[in-house]
Amino acid sequence: MRRLVLASSLVLATLTASCAFRDHPTSGQQTCSNDQPPQCPDGYTCVTGLCYESTHLAAFADAGDSNSNSVPCSPAAIVCGTGSGKRCGKVADHCNGTVECGACIVGETCGLGRICSVACGQAGQPCCTGSTCTAADAVCSNGTCVPCGGAQQVCCEGSACSALGTTCGQTAATDTGSACLLACATITGTCASGTDVDCTTLCGPGKIGTRTCTCASDSWKCPGCTFPTGADYGCYKLPSTVSACSTNAPPTLGETCSVPSCLACGSATGKGFTDLTGTARAGYCVCTNGRWNCAVTKEWPCPGLPGC
Repeated sequence: MRRLVLASSLVLATLTASCAFRDHPTSGQQTCSNDQPPQCPDGYTCVTGLCYESTHLAAFADAGDSNSNSVPCSPAAIVCGTGSGKRCGKVADHCNGTVECGACIVGETCGLGRICSVACGQAGQPCCTGSTCTAADAVCSNGTCVPCGGAQQVCCEGSACSALGTTCGQTAATDTGSACLLACATITGTCASGTDVDCTTLCGPGKIGTRTCTCASDSWKCPGCTFPTGADYGCYKLPSTVSACSTNAPPTLGETCSVPSCLACGSATGKGFTDLTGTARAGYCVCTNGRWNCAVTKEWPCPGLPGC
């Protein structure tokens, strides 16, 4: 059949066609130009990317034939656009031709679908769709891929840390709620400024908070306790009048208790509880899981946090 002959000729012509543009090529042997729309010599018609003599093409067209190979292809109208999100590079027009849309603006790359977009996934770049990062040593934090695993950095996926001497602990520093913390060997006595690096200690009732200590002027400076975001601290809510935990001696941190859970008691300025060294401290306690859970006044999460 003639349509089969034409289809075979198209395949052969596609493989053998030259880039040279001849004025009188053999029908179906020369590719159309890259113009928009594609062009052929006078008396020829561009069909599926090849130039056919118009009279030759008409001879193949049967009445009522809907075969798309027997009629000229209509290139898609390609609009490149400008600025952020424009099309880029060579965009196909669906008729074996392309439209050159050029490069992307600074900060964007030509990606899937020939669309300019901001690069994502690497450290310092925005998180990709789904809040994911493609770099193995980065994790999504506050919408940006940040380095992970080092001291004071966000924990990598799986709560992993790569820096020696660090463990993944809770912190309010990032929206992930965890960071690789370098534990303080000691924060008493002197330190060597410029040599001793920042370290972190646990603080607050039940050690649910952290504080980062810095060596300055050869002594450790440790700020207040920082608690993870997104948690409910209702168990540590202080009543309008805080009573002593016991009518006898203040409770000792970690000792067993039998009072109602999450009922804060103690003293903000007096002897609220006794720490593990036997020293009486000003602060508060709650009975949780049958044991006294205490912290000094400045390390108590309430008031000020959710649930307080």
